[in-house]
Amino acid sequence: MGFHDTIKLGDKCEAHGFPLGTVFETKSLHADNASFSVTTDGRLVEHLFRYENDPETDLSFGCQLLTKRVAIGDQVIEYHGDILLMNVAPVADLKMFVARFTHGRLEWIHPEEAYAAENRELLAEQCSR
Repeated sequence: MGFHDTIKLGDKCEAHGFPLGTVFETKSLHADNASFSVTTDGRLVEHLFRYENDPETDLSFGCQLLTKRVAIGDQVIEYHGDILLMNVAPVADLKMFVARFTHGRLEWIHPEEAYAAENRELLAEQCSR
């Protein structure tokens, strides 16, 4: 899938038919390996981090050290729109869903096929980067 972000669903999403902790990939947001989660009250939260060299890792490639993520905090995203979600199952079982956020809160999650065809095309274009 290339560069993408991950979204981990909280317990609010059990009402939408997904178990707590379900993880999806998306290119609808930053598409740069960012990490998000949906809180109990349906808010979208970005988990901010920075990279730093990991001197304890022996697996350096030439003179470049491997890096590790270091958490630096969370920020609530007041997202308003639709996000295309892809499950992280094997490609043969690939299923896509659309999550709608209205004024920063999760409103619903539906299978992509239930989404209007013209809207699917717009989301696909947005995610084709």
